[in-house]
Parts: sequence; structure tokens; C-alpha cells
Amino acid sequence: MHYWQQFKLRDEVLEVLRLELLGPRESKEVPEAFHALLRSGDADAVCVAINYYSSAASSVRFGGVNRFDAEETEVLERARAVLRNELNGDDREGGGISEGRVTTALSAIVDLVEPTQDTQLVLKALSFVRSEEGLESAGYAAARVLEVLPSGGEESESLIAALALVAFDESIPHRSRWPALGAIGMSPSPTAVNWLLQALNSGDIEIQAIAGTALAEMDMGRFRPLLERTVATWPEVREYPAYQFLELLREG
Repeated sequence: MHYWQQFKLRDEVLEVLRLELLGPRESKEVPEAFHALLRSGDADAVCVAINYYSSAASSVRFGGVNRFDAEETEVLERARAVLRNELNGDDREGGGISEGRVTTALSAIVDLVEPTQDTQLVLKALSFVRSEEGLESAGYAAARVLEVLPSGGEESESLIAALALVAFDESIPHRSRWPALGAIGMSPSPTAVNWLLQALNSGDIEIQAIAGTALAEMDMGRFRPLLERTVATWPEVREYPAYQFLELLREG
């Protein structure tokens, strides 16, 4: 999140550390500043460190090295503390910073999420975040949880219900609802299938494409006739996610 690059910490000592962290990456002060911020107990300072970790981790996809890879477990625990609202810190700007904290913490746990510890945290986040970035992170975290949770269990069904509230809430910007709908498709439960079928009947090509992709990946043989009938009603489309769904149908 670029937000933290401009965010000034109120504690002067922590602010000096933040500036050190944002300086040249080869600076010898960077590891010390990172650890001091991560362990400070201040919610915003911890989020600055978590955001820095996420940035370093993302560089691995482009051939870089995450110099803080060994801190994965500690970052995960600090992110959970942020989501539990266990750390000190004030909510500035009418509470907007709280969404920034939650989004930052979610982005850190997406690839590390553990259903036994994180399901309730993801549920709480889904009821709170409304920014595109926050809903994207919450949707991806929920998808990871649903991959592991037993289908049809109480926690799984609660998570699907929370995702459906987001996916079908027309007051939320259109694209921000896609990750929640896609996450529903990670569960093969009858409840999840029913929500996806409802989306398939929505008349909205992009929503249909997201739901259709989930159904196709769940059971192409079972749902192909229905999906092909849906596609037959579409005009010529070239936009994502519709073209990706059409490719899936052709290849499947």
C-alpha cells in the first residue's frame, strides 16, 4: 500500500525509524528499523513494517530476494495482532486508517493463512473493509481458508455467507465484488453452488464470467451445458474476465 509511504508516525522515535526503512534498501539501518517497528506495539508502526515485508516478498516474483524471509512467522503473528485490534494506536481521519491497517494485515497473511487461527479474522475483515484493495485481500484470504476447511461445516458456511453479502451488494463497486464471488467457488458445498448459480443468472456478463469460471473449475462435466447456454446469450465480448472464461470453455 502506497498509503504507508506518506503516513507520518506521531511518535518521533518511530518516525525516524520509518524514514530509515524507506531510505535506500542497501542501508545497514534497514534491518534494525524493520525489527524495531515490527516489535514496537504501535499499530501503525507495525503496519509500516508489515507493508515493507509484503513489498520485499512480492519482489521474489520478479527474481528478487526477500531479505526478511526468516521473519515470516513473526510478521504473520503481528498481522494477526493488528486484525485482532490488540495493538496501541489512534484512528485518524475519521477511522479511515483502520481500513488501512486491516488491508495491510490481510495482504500479509493471504499466502500464509491458517484456517484454525484465521477464519474468524477473515470473517471480521469481510464485514469491515470496503476499499477495492481491502476486499481483494479479504477475498483471496477467504479463498485460501475455504480450500482447507471441511466443506459444509459451520465455519465454511459462515464464510460463504459473508462472501455472498459482499458479492451481491450492489452498493459496492462492481470490480471490488469479484474476489468475494471467486472465493465462494473454492467450496464445492451446495450453498456455494447455489450462490454461483444465482450469479450466473444475474444477466451481468462479468459476474456471470466469474461465477462460470468457478463452476467450470469445480466440475466442467456437470455444468458445461448450463455454461454454454449462458454464453450463447452474450454479445461478442473481448473484456476480462469474460474472454478468460470463454477460453476455459474452449479448452475444457
